[in-house]
Amino acid sequence: LECSIAGEVAAQCKFMPEIAQQDLRMLIRVALMRISPSSDAPELQGVFVARYDEVLRMPAHLDETTLKDPDRMDGNRMLADAALKLLDSRKLRAKKGLDWARLPALEDLVKVLCCLACNDFSIWDELILPLGLGVYPLGALLNHSCEPNCVLYYAPKTHAQVIRTIRHVKEGEELCHPYIDLACTTPERRAKLDASYHFRCDCSRCAAGTLDHRLASGTAE
Repeated sequence: LECSIAGEVAAQCKFMPEIAQQDLRMLIRVALMRISPSSDAPELQGVFVARYDEVLRMPAHLDETTLKDPDRMDGNRMLADAALKLLDSRKLRAKKGLDWARLPALEDLVKVLCCLACNDFSIWDELILPLGLGVYPLGALLNHSCEPNCVLYYAPKTHAQVIRTIRHVKEGEELCHPYIDLACTTPERRAKLDASYHFRCDCSRCAAGTLDHRLASGTAE
């Protein structure tokens, strides 16, 4: 479906910053999930497929984002408006089987962008080179820790998200992965997590201030 408006999307993205281009394309894909036929086709049974409602159930932190970054909210509304105009294409309207009554409203798309800001994932290849962004509602359920017991990996061909443990995990122990670069001091990590994810980390490493002195002096290994 997205291919049918690829030219219009490319023209809209031409003068946008790269991050705004990624957000617009992701927003269009998520909205298309909403109006597309059910993905419960026989060939998909038993395979997890992210749906619009699952994306919308992810934490959005609307109030916090509005308070801390009103410019971002204004930008989100501009992107949502651009997405709706692109979706209202004659080429798309001519496609059979689309339920246009389910097309999200502008404020719903603004919420989706806030959901994505806190829950999308950077997809990396085996050389740790970025390939793009992905929405993985199951992976978004994982909490953060500055002393993680797992990391995320992406299958080279399918980009399926894989959770890999990096130490022994006891039965019943929660799986946690790092949301940010951990090679910084506790105040720096907490500031990054508060700005991007709207919470204060009180994991064991933050509580103890482990490695803070060595990180600040540049001597940590």
